[in-house]
Amino acid sequence: RDQFNQPRIEMLLSLCFLLFLCSVHADQLCKQENEHTMAFHEIKKGGNLFYVDTHGTGSSQPNQVMVLLHGAKYSHQTWCDLNTYSYFADKGYRVIGVDLPGKGKSDSKIVTTRQFLKLFLENLNIKKAVIVSPSMSGMYSLPALMSSPELFAAYIPVAPITRLHGLDKLSEVNVPTMHVYGSEDGMGDHANTVLGAINGMQSHVIDKGEHACYLAPHTDEFHTTVSQFLESAELDWTSKDD
Repeated sequence: RDQFNQPRIEMLLSLCFLLFLCSVHADQLCKQENEHTMAFHEIKKGGNLFYVDTHGTGSSQPNQVMVLLHGAKYSHQTWCDLNTYSYFADKGYRVIGVDLPGKGKSDSKIVTTRQFLKLFLENLNIKKAVIVSPSMSGMYSLPALMSSPELFAAYIPVAPITRLHGLDKLSEVNVPTMHVYGSEDGMGDHANTVLGAINGMQSHVIDKGEHACYLAPHTDEFHTTVSQFLESAELDWTSKDD
């Protein structure tokens, strides 16, 4: 009987060890002290917005900010699970992940999609940021890119929604842009055609990647691709107020 149970016990111990390793490798910057809510008073109904802010942890130049948006099925927690906060904080960025209105821990109907990104950055007194914008979040980032391009140090769209009004003016945008999308994603192909109007836009196709091409097993490639682009782009962090 003891011999019969021993393999099961060993298997359970191995499973517990694997779960421990997973917990250890979770993003160490996704901790309670980095979690915040922001009250939006710019509209009549108001509302609270949830975000994670690394406060420049590991950054020698805290004015270099990266803001992580997310797709419809995801939240700020997605970037925690992928260790994206730690990866880019180690590169010198203050990394901020936000739950978009009505998603994750944020209230719905906080502010219009066109106003959102500008007001969010203004509330945090951020003059300029790298904006990472997958899928659905394109409805927030693309209007801001056209109306307030001075807020963007760089733009990293990931197969964003592009069926929006006013995108005919993308040819006037001069923001360093790297479009990342999966080879198995038809929406990414369409977005690449539309975003190609941005001056100097670069693109990277993740082989066998699907719509959320930053998820495992492609996370390392996504991180490396974005990092190398930002290093080579010679970003301008000065704002119009400087």
